[in-house]
Order: sequence, then C-alpha cells, then structure tokens
Amino acid sequence: MAHRTVPEAAAAEVTEPPDIATMRGTVDRLLDPDSVPDALPPAGAELETLTAAVIGHLEILIPQAEAVADRPTVGLMARHGLIACISDARGRLASQPSARYGGPAGHARRLARALNALCNHYEELHQETRPVAPTRVKWCQRCGKPLLPGTYDRIDNERPTGPGTTVYVCKNWCKRANTQTSPVSRPEPIQEG
Repeated sequence: MAHRTVPEAAAAEVTEPPDIATMRGTVDRLLDPDSVPDALPPAGAELETLTAAVIGHLEILIPQAEAVADRPTVGLMARHGLIACISDARGRLASQPSARYGGPAGHARRLARALNALCNHYEELHQETRPVAPTRVKWCQRCGKPLLPGTYDRIDNERPTGPGTTVYVCKNWCKRANTQTSPVSRPEPIQEG
C-alpha cells in the first residue's frame, strides 16, 4: 500500500468541518483490541481498509488543523501543541510499515494514535463540536454549596503583609451568610478608659 503526505492544494479544497465522530470510530476499531486481552486486531483486507480510512481522515484533518493553528485567537501553547501534533501526523503518513515495529498492524495503530491526538487538539480548539465540561468547580466560601457560572461573586481579599486570596460567594448571599457577621458589620470593641 503506497503512502503519501497531504497534498498542499488540499487545504484550499476543504470547506466542510471534519466528521470527528466518524474519525474516532475508525480509531476505536484499530485501538480497542489493545484494551481487551482476548480481542484480536484487524488483519488482512479489514486492516488495509481501516489504514486507508485513517490516512484519508488525516489528509482531511491536517489542512483544517493548520488553518486553526494560523488563527490569531489561538493561544501560544495550544498552537505549539497543535503544530507538534500535525508534524507527528505528517511523519507517520510519510513512514512505511516495518516488521520491526509490528508490520502493517503496528503502522495502522501508530497512524490511528496520531489521528486520535489530532482529533483531541482540533476539538480542544473547536469547543462547539463537543460539550464543555467544567474543569474546576467553585464552592461558596460561606455555605459550601457548588457555584454555577453566573451565580457567584468574586471577592479579592487583600492583605497588607503579602498576596491576598480570592473568595467565591453566592451572588444572592446564602442563608448561612446572613447569619454570620462580616468584618464590616461587627460592632467596634468597647474601649474602657
């Protein structure tokens, strides 16, 4: 099976967004036998078909990923990660199956891993293609309940001796907060004299 790198003109031809779900399905068919001990990897005609599909997916996704990397809104770290992933995928496309590294099945799995990594980076930069899960949950400092986006206030406490802390509290002042006294509402100590 002859392998080739992505043609330069392919970037101008592609206008539709890639079908990431189909690409992931192909990747799963090649990489799932690694996770199940009794499953055998695809062989023969099925392996050639899956390898050709992965190569086709890479040829579609690489130009689109390069276009994403060129956008000015992409952060520096994300851009470098995507460019490294594109470079790795191009190197895998240019390589040939070798008996030393598992033959055609090993080559297909390496291509699938490159496609999977490229899909991950592409999805990370195109958040609308998958639901965004909150990475960190904020908790109300006063009542201990989890805070949803838009339902809390951020209070920066400054300290004269060093850096301050950031505290998140319920926007509508939770019940427990109403029973506590804040430093502002505390009565001044009575000075005897």
